[in-house]
Amino acid sequence: MVFNTDAIVIRTTEYGENHVIVTLLTPSGKLAVMARGGKRPQSRFVGAIQLGVEGVYSIRRGRGMGTLLQAEVTHSRRKLREHLELAAYATYFAEQCARIAEDAPDGSEALYRLLQGALERLVHNPEEASLTSLAWEAKVVRWLGAGPPWTACVLCGQGLTGGAPADPQIAYSGVHGGLLCAACARAHADHLQLLFLASSLARVLEQLATVPWPRMGRIRLSTASQKSLRTLLRHQLSEYAGLSVKSARFLDSLDL
Repeated sequence: MVFNTDAIVIRTTEYGENHVIVTLLTPSGKLAVMARGGKRPQSRFVGAIQLGVEGVYSIRRGRGMGTLLQAEVTHSRRKLREHLELAAYATYFAEQCARIAEDAPDGSEALYRLLQGALERLVHNPEEASLTSLAWEAKVVRWLGAGPPWTACVLCGQGLTGGAPADPQIAYSGVHGGLLCAACARAHADHLQLLFLASSLARVLEQLATVPWPRMGRIRLSTASQKSLRTLLRHQLSEYAGLSVKSARFLDSLDL
């Protein structure tokens, strides 16, 4: 069977002396294909099998792994491979997708669009790469069902947006996997390890998680707020979604 599919390259693995196994994320799930001769500099596939590239891929598939027949690049995203920091973020996003995507044809178009939007934002807003990764993590947590709505206390249900000026802080409880209002945070501070946050970050978290990429404007957060949200979201991903990837450690080693 020969078919065409839109796809984004999320992983490449050298195979033998000349070939490359390419993992593609398609609107219907992930798919591994063999790009025969893909390692050769003169291969017609060279420009189409690099991380983050998007295009239309023609694949022949039988009982085993499919074979790449042809590829037409629609978004090369060269910038992702020309800058170390952008490459690190693209690798992080792609590695997570490789972990959580279902095999085609049982996958989700929503995940495909999520990655597509994140990569485009890296290309067009490179100065906001770190903030884009926060939005990515918030969206993945939501997509995986690994977090509550961020606008309500997970213990008492009280809304956390538009709080009284007398209670400028809320808290994140890793044990409960969500945010606590100021009153619940005070009540449990003695026996829970809490991460205290400005109350305004509840709305920020909800917006990062729910606003579609095309509608997301510039993101402005202090360094301290970014650090707090990253700690929170990484904990949700690892403890509630079981999603820890090697590329996260490399990201953290960069002075971003």
